[in-house]
Amino acid sequence: MALFGLGDEDSPSISQALRSPEAASWRNAMEKEIASLEKYGTWEYVSPPPGGRFVDTKWVLKKKRDQCGNLVKFKARLTARGFTQIAGLDYDETFSAVVRTDTLRLLLAHAIQYQLHTVQYDIESAYLNAPLDEEIYIQPPAMVSVPDGKVLRLRKSIYGLKQAARCWGETLASVLKQRGLLPSRADPAL
Repeated sequence: MALFGLGDEDSPSISQALRSPEAASWRNAMEKEIASLEKYGTWEYVSPPPGGRFVDTKWVLKKKRDQCGNLVKFKARLTARGFTQIAGLDYDETFSAVVRTDTLRLLLAHAIQYQLHTVQYDIESAYLNAPLDEEIYIQPPAMVSVPDGKVLRLRKSIYGLKQAARCWGETLASVLKQRGLLPSRADPAL
């Protein structure tokens, strides 16, 4: 059990994880996350901007378990420390539409009434599909090698950025609109 941010064995700090007997598994999880970030073109290597600001990042580590408590995998996610962002400089808008519970109930009731087949999707690395409008720079986090004299400029949103949910919501809405679907006036997330 975690008390006051001291962590627990399923969510260690990066230093705890890399000193543990499971260090190789944690390194593999971090390398997999870095590969995913690079695959999605999340950042580019650039020279540091003069007087540039940097948003801090943090590795969030978690042991994923099944319903019986058996270890399934080691998960590492590189996140932005959004509290280091400054409104008006690093982001303007943060609002993202979230579906209302009543709307979800109505859709499920409709599907049951008309015997429709429903499918739920989990879009892996969803936020990494969303382009970022602002210029945000991050220092290379642990396990990320960058050419000398370069820093990382984010091209896509990452988890933890204040505007990440908005960027993803706009990207998803754009794709759905291209496929002929329009948002409801009663609930824009529908």
